[in-house]
Amino acid sequence: MSLGELLKELRGDESLRDAAKRMDITFSYLAMLERGTDRRTGNVIKPTPETLQQIAAAYQYDYRLFRIQHMT
Repeated sequence: MSLGELLKELRGDESLRDAAKRMDITFSYLAMLERGTDRRTGNVIKPTPETLQQIAAAYQYDYRLFRIQHMT
């Protein structure tokens, strides 16, 4: 499962704006993370460890699993 697929699954029915607000990131950045690419450049989006920590905390998801699955 890609990071984007996992993020969409964890977000469920919550809006992008509400989820991003809880994470203290912009909803457009969260949308790019879920899509996996930057729409403007086509480049793969690679969140920083700090951003992954914020996302993990907001979703009450084990940060170590993000690191293992998506930063290696």
